[in-house]
Amino acid sequence: VVPREHDATNECWISDRDRFAFEGAESDDRLLQPLVRTGEGLKEISWEEAIRLAADAVEFARQDASETLAALMHPLASTEEAFLLQKMMRAVGSSNIDHRLLQQDFADDQLAAPYPSLETPLADISSLDGLLLVGANPRKEIPLLALRIRELVGAGGRVGTLGSSSIDANFDVAVESVVEPVSIVDALCQMICGFEGGAEKLPRGFTLNPEKILSPAEVTEMSDLLKGSASIILGEQALNHPSGAAIRVLASALARVSGCAIGVIAPANSAGAWWAGAVPHRLAGGIDAPRAGANAQTILELQAKTILLYGLEPAIDHCDPGKLSQLLDRAKNVVVFSAFRSSIPDQATLVLPIAPYTEMAGSYLNLNG
Repeated sequence: VVPREHDATNECWISDRDRFAFEGAESDDRLLQPLVRTGEGLKEISWEEAIRLAADAVEFARQDASETLAALMHPLASTEEAFLLQKMMRAVGSSNIDHRLLQQDFADDQLAAPYPSLETPLADISSLDGLLLVGANPRKEIPLLALRIRELVGAGGRVGTLGSSSIDANFDVAVESVVEPVSIVDALCQMICGFEGGAEKLPRGFTLNPEKILSPAEVTEMSDLLKGSASIILGEQALNHPSGAAIRVLASALARVSGCAIGVIAPANSAGAWWAGAVPHRLAGGIDAPRAGANAQTILELQAKTILLYGLEPAIDHCDPGKLSQLLDRAKNVVVFSAFRSSIPDQATLVLPIAPYTEMAGSYLNLNG
């Protein structure tokens, strides 16, 4: 796989992870024909029969679809796939669709932007004076961003990190604060209060923990990072934290009190999935849904008749694979869309092949929109 050259996004670079992605497309594990569950296991069937059975499975749950029909989608799917799946779901009366498979806390859904993004354009990251990474590991999550951060450091900028583990950085980190996962919220409160008037600007419901998580030196260094041209970037560790909503709210407050920009690193085509309406509370274009459905966590509690799994491997792609397996056990129909045989769960009643992203003609929305 070779990159397109685009100065504002990747210049001329592509990560090794993506460069060799074609190996999966050529794997013997590729699924090429629809399958249906019989008493003797999965059996190949025609596309015509598979489409008819899939329609029957959706129709089976249509009468009370808001309670019995749900879809989980991998964020690697294209924007068009996300739009069409949510369109079909809502056409039959269900808004139970989500791509945020690893997220645990959805309390701030109504405050969320239309799609996750970086306020600072990717091409401008290298010109920042300072950058604070919260629960982020750019080299793993978005290697092209790590290259921009490397340029930032080379130009004299400074980077700080706050999280529950050290990161594998290919750039120098000026100040690294590693805290217990439960202490990230308190650490952010402490950083907000480190700015003049910050204590009065703590969001409602948050207070400064008298047992300081960060040392005075750490607070001072972090505050200095955010002076001048600076940004805060939240990574997947922060987004998928059990208190993720609190972290997002506090990070936004820290950006306001320090006057810096903020952004998030959401996985794969999450921005496209948000914009296409593959979330339970928003329609395409970021419009509020008339009636919100169940999210990737609350879907697990449904007494569903039909579950659609699009592009995910249930055992590894959801934050609670045990409960997801129980949901699939309860469902009468489990319709799986997959590019690979190894991703098919034991509960699958119907399997339809899809193309991997390396062969997909669909579009993807990056973090600059």
